[in-house]
Amino acid sequence: DYRVLESTVNIIKDEILLISRDITDRKSMQEKLKSYSTKLEDTLKETTGNLEKSIEQFQSLFNLIPDPAVIVASKGRFLAINNKSLDRTGYKREDLLGKSFLSTDIVSQKSKLILFENLGKRLIGKKIEPYEIEVVSKDGKEKGWAEVNAKRIDYHGQKADLVILRETTIRKKSEDKLRESTEKHQRL
Repeated sequence: DYRVLESTVNIIKDEILLISRDITDRKSMQEKLKSYSTKLEDTLKETTGNLEKSIEQFQSLFNLIPDPAVIVASKGRFLAINNKSLDRTGYKREDLLGKSFLSTDIVSQKSKLILFENLGKRLIGKKIEPYEIEVVSKDGKEKGWAEVNAKRIDYHGQKADLVILRETTIRKKSEDKLRESTEKHQRL
């Protein structure tokens, strides 16, 4: 067992003054702190690496969803947009990220009201059954219908909604044709 001393030497009028104090405990604590710090840095690097992998895996899975999908914050601000959403609407990611769906033309005015109302209901914990909205392409030429399914999630530490939009335009057109045909036959 050894002790660590810290000493100072002063020469005062032909005399040597040696002052020593035992700093063994302080040195021991410094070594322990250094060791803990190194372990903490290693753990942080590992955790950061795992988090980065998780984010990459999530992004890959998010982009594999065959339907348009978005993640929106509590006020309707786009936090993430999958590739299918961009393909279907003609928008670029930077056109939408950080903006509220209310300030874009990605859905019709009537659909904005429906989305806003249902977003508010989800915020207070109400379960919302799937519903339809009208989606508009960036150039405004293409309009289609989509069924909205949304779920509250934790996204990078904040509450958000994962929204999946199932294309229903073909079904809606078929229903309209069937209704028109039925009405036509009823008139005969």
